[in-house]
Amino acid sequence: MNPLTNPYPGLPDAVYRQAATAPHLPPTGTASGTTCLTVAVVAVDGEDGPQFVVSVQDDKLSPEERVARTHVYTAAEWEMFLADAKAGRYDDLAALAALTAAGPAGTAIPTTVIEVEPVDITSTVS
Repeated sequence: MNPLTNPYPGLPDAVYRQAATAPHLPPTGTASGTTCLTVAVVAVDGEDGPQFVVSVQDDKLSPEERVARTHVYTAAEWEMFLADAKAGRYDDLAALAALTAAGPAGTAIPTTVIEVEPVDITSTVS
C-alpha cells in the first residue's frame, strides 16, 4: 500500500497528502525520547476561504508507517473531541487500558460509544 493512499472517502486526496506530510508537533512538556501522538493543524483552501484539518500521528512508528497511519479530523471533529476530553468524558480510559493489559487476550472491555454527526468536508474544501 502506498503510504499516501487516502483512506478517507470524503476527504480530497490533496488534503490528505497535506495533512499526512505536514510537520507534526509533540505535546508541550513531552520529555525527549518519549513516544507520543503528534499533531499538525493544516490550513487548506475551501469554498469560503481557509479551512482547517487536524492530523494525528504516532511518533513511535517508522516515518513511512506514521504517514500511512495518519488520522485526519475536521476542525469541528477535533473541537468536539477536545471539549469532551476537557469535560472528563475519557477519564476512565486509563482504567480501561489497565484492565485490558491485565485481562486475558480477547477479553471484551465495555467502551463508551460517541455519537457524532458526520461532517462532509468535500463541500467546503476544494
